[in-house]
Amino acid sequence: MTPDSDGISIHAAYSSCITSFLSCRQNPHLTWLSLVDDELGRFKAWAANIGSSRNASSTSSLDFRLRDSPRTQSMVLLLLRGLRINLGYATRIFEEPEDVLYDTKLPDDQNFGSVDLQLRLNHKSIRGSSENPEENSSHPYTAIEIATILSIEALQTVHNIISQLQRLSTTIRRASAREYDIRLAKERDIKDGIDEGADDEMCMINLVQNRFKEADPTLC
Repeated sequence: MTPDSDGISIHAAYSSCITSFLSCRQNPHLTWLSLVDDELGRFKAWAANIGSSRNASSTSSLDFRLRDSPRTQSMVLLLLRGLRINLGYATRIFEEPEDVLYDTKLPDDQNFGSVDLQLRLNHKSIRGSSENPEENSSHPYTAIEIATILSIEALQTVHNIISQLQRLSTTIRRASAREYDIRLAKERDIKDGIDEGADDEMCMINLVQNRFKEADPTLC
C-alpha cells in the first residue's frame, strides 16, 4: 500500500468515488440518471484499464505501480478527490434552503454547453413536476430548477475529470514503465558486476573494449 500524505491510497479513493456514484443514483431529486450511469461506466472502464480498482497490496494495482512516482500518484489522487466532491455536490445541492439557491450564481450559458440548452427546452416539464410551483418573481427559475442546473453542472465537471484521468493514463503508464525499466537495469548492472555508481565514461570504455577486442587500447 502506498498512501498519500493524508494516508489515502488510490484504491481507497477509487472505492470512495464508487460509493459517491451509487449515492448519486439513489437521490430522489436527481432525474438525470442517464448522465450518472454514463459517467459511472466511463469511470469503471478507466479504473479497470489502469488498475486503480485493484487492491493496493496487489503488484498489478496502480498504487504499487506508482509507489516510486509520488508526483503522478498525487495527480491521480487529486483528480479522484475532485470527482468525489462534485458527485457529493450534485446531490447535496437539493438540500440547500431556497434563499441560498436563489443567491447562488448560475453557470454562464457559454460555459454550460448543451445541457443548459436542453434544460431550457424542458423548462415546462421541470416546472410542472416541481412540488412547489411558486417561484421567486425576480428569478427566471424555481428553487428546484436552480438546484437541477447546479447539479448537472457538477456532473459535467465529473465528466471533465474522468476525461482528464483518461488523458493521464499515458503519463501513468510511462511513469510506472520507467521505474520498472530502471529497476531492471540496476538489477542487470549488479548481476554483471558493474558498480551502480560507475562513471559513464568508464562504462563506455569497457563497452568499446569488449566489442572491439583487437583494437589498440590507447584508442579507447
